Amino acid sequence: MTANELFESSYGWLESHAGTILWISILLPILGAGSAKLAKGGKTDADGKLIANILVSSGIAFFVVEIAMMIFAGSVLNKNVLESNAILLIAPMLYLGIGIAAIRWVFPLNQLGSVRQATDIGAFLLVCWGIVWLFGKFRWGIIFFGSLVQLVLILGIAAFFVRRLYKRALNRK
Repeated sequence: MTANELFESSYGWLESHAGTILWISILLPILGAGSAKLAKGGKTDADGKLIANILVSSGIAFFVVEIAMMIFAGSVLNKNVLESNAILLIAPMLYLGIGIAAIRWVFPLNQLGSVRQATDIGAFLLVCWGIVWLFGKFRWGIIFFGSLVQLVLILGIAAFFVRRLYKRALNRK
């Protein structure tokens, strides 16, 4: 079996079970939030927060996997995303959206480590992308438009923010 056949058969299986996947992506976050609400009622909130973190983390993971598969299908397999099953495209977004909305009913989102971690990693990636974009706008060569002080100032500010975001996002203990 080739990799192309594997991807096609996997997509065929997902498409044949699209209705079930949609119902699971709607019901699982609701049941998870209910379980977190029940677990919150104990002596500590630790069990409820664990369930909430698992629910939010899995929603983010499913959404990231969907985006990665869409990029892979478009760039490597030369498939058009608009030709795919709409239910399979909506299911991870529904899982994440319903999961965050339902967990917000149980806990404030800033109390969950998974939400803080996802926010920090997202901010780090956004700043890194912004720095790459900014330096792509400079015309490098023999002539540099702008003073050397401006370049050093931009590099210093960028290094400060990237270092700070890196520590927050990837050095959690």
